[in-house]
Amino acid sequence: MFMGIGVSRRDSPNQLAQSVGQWVQIDAHVLLLVFLPGLLFKDAFEVNFHLFRASFGQLLIMAFPMVLAGTVLTALIGYYVFPYKWSFPLSMTFGSILAATDPVAVSALLNEVGAPPRLKMHVSGESLLNDGSAVVFFTIFADIFLAELGIEGLGRSISVGQGFALFFKMSVGGALIGVAFGMGLMLILFLLRHRLDNEENIIQISAAISMAYISFYVAEIVCDTSGVIAVVSCGITTQAFGSNMINDKHMMDSFINLVEHLLNTLLFALAGVVFGAIVADNEKWFSTDWGYLILLCVLLTAVRFFLVFSFYPILSRIGLKSCWREAVFISFGGLRGAVGIALALALDAEVWHETDEDDPARAWTTTLFGMVGGVAFFTLIVNGSLSGPLLRKLGLAESTATRKRIVTHFAKSTKDHLMGDLVHLMTDPRFKHIDFSVISSHVPIFKDITLEELSAAVEKNQASVPPDRYRRPDLSNILPYLLKKAEQEADTSMGGERPSLEEGNILFESYMNSAQVQQQKQGLDGEDGGAAESSEGDSIDWNGLVSVYATARIPVSPVDMRSALHKSIANTDLAGISDRAIELRLIFVEALRHAYAHQVERGELDPRGFLDYVLFQSLEFCADEVRLGKPLNDWEATQIVGGTWTSRVEIGINRLYSLDCRHRSDVRSISREYIQLRFEVSKALAFISAHTLAQERFQREFCVEGKGEFTAQERLVLEESLAQVRIAKAFLESKEKRDVTVIVSHLACIILLNKGARYMEYLAEEGLLKQKEAHHFIELTSRALDGLKYCSKSKHPGELTRAEKLAMMNLPSFCRNSRDFHYKPSSYYSSGGDERGGGTEKFEQAADDGGSDGASFHAQ
Repeated sequence: MFMGIGVSRRDSPNQLAQSVGQWVQIDAHVLLLVFLPGLLFKDAFEVNFHLFRASFGQLLIMAFPMVLAGTVLTALIGYYVFPYKWSFPLSMTFGSILAATDPVAVSALLNEVGAPPRLKMHVSGESLLNDGSAVVFFTIFADIFLAELGIEGLGRSISVGQGFALFFKMSVGGALIGVAFGMGLMLILFLLRHRLDNEENIIQISAAISMAYISFYVAEIVCDTSGVIAVVSCGITTQAFGSNMINDKHMMDSFINLVEHLLNTLLFALAGVVFGAIVADNEKWFSTDWGYLILLCVLLTAVRFFLVFSFYPILSRIGLKSCWREAVFISFGGLRGAVGIALALALDAEVWHETDEDDPARAWTTTLFGMVGGVAFFTLIVNGSLSGPLLRKLGLAESTATRKRIVTHFAKSTKDHLMGDLVHLMTDPRFKHIDFSVISSHVPIFKDITLEELSAAVEKNQASVPPDRYRRPDLSNILPYLLKKAEQEADTSMGGERPSLEEGNILFESYMNSAQVQQQKQGLDGEDGGAAESSEGDSIDWNGLVSVYATARIPVSPVDMRSALHKSIANTDLAGISDRAIELRLIFVEALRHAYAHQVERGELDPRGFLDYVLFQSLEFCADEVRLGKPLNDWEATQIVGGTWTSRVEIGINRLYSLDCRHRSDVRSISREYIQLRFEVSKALAFISAHTLAQERFQREFCVEGKGEFTAQERLVLEESLAQVRIAKAFLESKEKRDVTVIVSHLACIILLNKGARYMEYLAEEGLLKQKEAHHFIELTSRALDGLKYCSKSKHPGELTRAEKLAMMNLPSFCRNSRDFHYKPSSYYSSGGDERGGGTEKFEQAADDGGSDGASFHAQ
C-alpha cells in the first residue's frame, strides 16, 4: 500500500509505476487463472472429509442461500447508500464480491486456541463453498454490467430464468468436471506408487498442482462453467479417496503450503500497491470515501449477523448442528480476503482494458476495488484482532486452566527428556570436565533439578542401552552442586537444624546403586579400567571408539589393533593399491560428510553458521585432493576454507546484534580474539568427533568379517584419519586449558538447548502442544542461545571451588547424622563405581586444575 502511495506521488514515470499499470491492465481471466487455483486447491485438499460430509447440508445453506441474500443486501448498500450512482448490476457485482469470505487469520486462531472441530469445519467449509457460489454470482452479474457498457463482444444480457439456468449449469457442471479431474489425479497417484523413488514423489506433487490449474482452465474457459467449484471439487475428491496414495505427504503439504503462501503474498502485495495508488490519488479517492468505507464495514458486519441468525433455526438442527455462541463467532469472523480482491482486480482490469479514458465506468470499478480492498484491510485488522478475545469470552476456546496443566505436564516431560540428554552427554569423554554451573546458567530448565531427577535419568539411560554398549556417565562435576542444594534446602526447611534425613539418604543410596555398573573385563586392564595408550603417546580413546564392535569384527585389544595398523603401514608395498585406496578415501570422505550432518541434527553444529560451511566445504577440497591420489588432509582444507575472514564476518554480524538492547553489552564485551579462538576450538572438536564417527563406520563396513583384520588399503585410510586427529588434538593442546573447557561447556549447553527446542517442535508437530505454546519455549531457547553466543566468562555464578567439590563428594554434610547412610567415596564417581584405590587421587587432581584438566580432556 505504501509503495502504491509512493508511486502516485511521483510526477515522473518509474519502473514500479509502469509495473503497477501493467498489472492493472492484465487480462481478467489470466489474473484469476494465476491466483485462484493454487489458493483454493490447498484449502480443499486439507479439508476434514468426515466432518465436511457430516456438515454438508449446513454448508450448502451457508454457501448458496446465505450468499445470495448477502449479495442482495450488500448490493442495496451500494445502490442506495453510496453516492457513486452505480447501476444495480454493478451493485450486485459488488455484493457478490464481498460475499466471499476468507477466514485465513481466523482459521489459524481456531487451531491455536483449540476451538471445537465443529466450529472450525463451519468456518473453513463455508469459505470453501461460498467462494464457488460467489464467483458464479460474480460471473453472472459482471456479464450483465459489462453488457450495459454497450461495447460489442463485452458481457451479455441475462434474464432471471437464464440466470438460474446459468447458475445451475456453472455450479453442477463445475462440480462434475472437478470430480472427473480428481479421479484422474487419483489414477496418476496410484500409478506413481514407488515410495522410495524421489522422482516419482516429485511427479505426484507436480501432477496435483497441475491438475488444479488444468481443471480450472477446462471448466472456466473451455466448458464455460465455474472453475472455482471445479478446483474445490477436485481437491475434496482427492482428499477423500486419494490421500493414502501420496508417497510423501510431508513434501506434498509443504509444497502446497508454499504455493498458497507465495500466491497470497503476491496477491495482497499487488492489491496493496493498487489500493495505495487509488487512495493517494485525489481524483479517484476523496476524503468522504473513507467515511463511506468505515460505514460499509459496519453495515457488512450487521448484515452478516442478520444472515447467520436468520438461518440459525435451520443450521442448529441439521448436520453437525450449532449453538448461539458459535453463530456469534461465525458472524463476527467473516473476513474478506484473497478471492474478493482477485475478483475486484479482474473486473477493474477488464473495464480499463476495454473502455476509453473518459468512460465513467473506470471510476466506478476503481472505486469498487478501493472499497473491496479497504474492507479486506479493516476486517483483517479489526475483526481478525478481536476474534481471539471474543472466542475466549464466548467460552469456545479450551479452558486456560486445562491448557496450563497440559503445558505444565509437557514442560516436565521436556525436562525429563533433557535430563536424559544431559546424562548421555556425560558419557562422552569430550564433556567430562564441563562444570554444572555453566549448564545451569545457560540452560534455565536445569536450575532446579534434584538428585531424584538425576537418579531417574541415569536409570533410564542405563535401561535404554545394551549392556555391551553402555558407558557410565561421569557425574563428578554435577553431583557436588545437587548435594549442596539438598543440604541448603534441608537447612532452610528445618530452621538451621541438621536432620538425619533418612529418606534423603535412601534416595542418595538408591541413586548410587542405579548408577553403578560392573566394568566389562574384555580388553581392559583390571587395575585402572582405562583405555590403553600407545607407546608413541597418542592418547585417542580407542576403547571407546571400537567397544561397540569389538566382539565381532575388531581386535579385542585396542593396543593390538593400533600396533597392527602401524606394522601394516610400515611393511606394506603401496605400489598397486592406489586405485582402491582412492576409492576407500572417497568413501571415508562421505562418512565424514554424514558425521557432520549427524552433528547438525544433534545440535552440535549450527546449519546457518560459518563453522558448518567451513567443515562441509573442506570435504570438497579434500575430495578433489584424494582424486589426484593424495592422502586424507581435510584439516589443512579447513584452514584454507576458514582462514581469518570468518571472525571478521562474525564480528560484523555481532555489530548488527548490538542494535538489540538485550545483547548490546554482551556484544561489546566479547573480543575478536575470543571469537576466533571459539571458532577454531569448535572446529577442532567437531573435526575430531566426525573422524571418530567415520572411523567407527569405516571399521564396521570394511573390517574382514569374523577375523578382526584390515586390508592394507583399509589400514592406510584409518592411519591417515588418525594422523588428522592427532593434528587437531595438538592444536587443542596448544590452547589455554581453561578457555578450551569453557568453550566445551558452552557446546554442551548448545546441544541441550537445541535438543529441547527440537523436542518442543516434535510435540507441536504431533499435535500434543499448540504452535503458540511451543513457540514460547523455542523463543526462550533462542534467547538462551544468543546469550551463549556472546558469553566469554571464565567463571559463572554459583561455581564451586575445588575444595567445596571435594567436601561435598567425600562427605555430604546433610547426611552426617544418619546412622544408615552407606557412604561411597569420590572414587566411585571418578572411576565409575569401582571403589579400588586411586579414584580419589584422580578426582583431586582434576579439582586442583579447577575442573578443567586440559590434558585429561585432550587425552579423551
